[in-house]
Amino acid sequence: MSRNIVLLFSSVLLLCSYLDAGAGNKNASKRPKHTIKDKARIKRVTSFLGDLDTAGLKAGDKAPDVAVYTHDGKPVMISDLLKDGVPILIVDGSYSCPRFRDHSPDVDEIKRFYGDKLNVYLIYTLEAHPIDAIGPCSDTVDISLRNEVEDVQVKQAATFGQRKAMADTAIIHGKLEAKVLLDGPKNEFWRAYGPGINNAFLIDTNMVVRAKNTWLNEDGANIWCDLDYLLKRVSRKCR
Repeated sequence: MSRNIVLLFSSVLLLCSYLDAGAGNKNASKRPKHTIKDKARIKRVTSFLGDLDTAGLKAGDKAPDVAVYTHDGKPVMISDLLKDGVPILIVDGSYSCPRFRDHSPDVDEIKRFYGDKLNVYLIYTLEAHPIDAIGPCSDTVDISLRNEVEDVQVKQAATFGQRKAMADTAIIHGKLEAKVLLDGPKNEFWRAYGPGINNAFLIDTNMVVRAKNTWLNEDGANIWCDLDYLLKRVSRKCR
């Protein structure tokens, strides 16, 4: 009798292992198999008109493992960014966002200060203030006064190649040092992480969001405090 129980238990374990393997394969299939061509069309999004502070991911949430893309169109999963075994700071945005331009130096300063204790990535996504379309968080064509004054005239990218070109512009004008990756043609990152314009997400090695700034270092937020706490450093930037 006991032998039959052992055999039954072994069979159950084997079945569970098989099902787990199937689930693993299913998850693995989420990784895109092909590089993105420059001519790939960018999918339009419905503008988000709600409260950005309460939208999208929050501290304590599990970070979705979606694909972002290198300059040559190769997919990179968010989990891949954690392969060095250190937390990551992800900041999204676009060149047409004045706050993104203002805080790009903050991102590079963070990268330099924490060194190999933290990996920092900029995810280039939807243009915040395109001159030819309703913005992703607006119900009008909102060019923004800052962009008019600074002569930042940017169209919403219609193709992956156009998004890549604007990311290059941001890198050159902002003299960016942090690694820049691109949201995909279906705006996978924007959809999964939230509809903000200049979000910052601090993600630990278990893919848990430890902190979020709706606007990087604005409106009373200070990502330096969260970084110091997680990495046990004293930046003297936490005020």
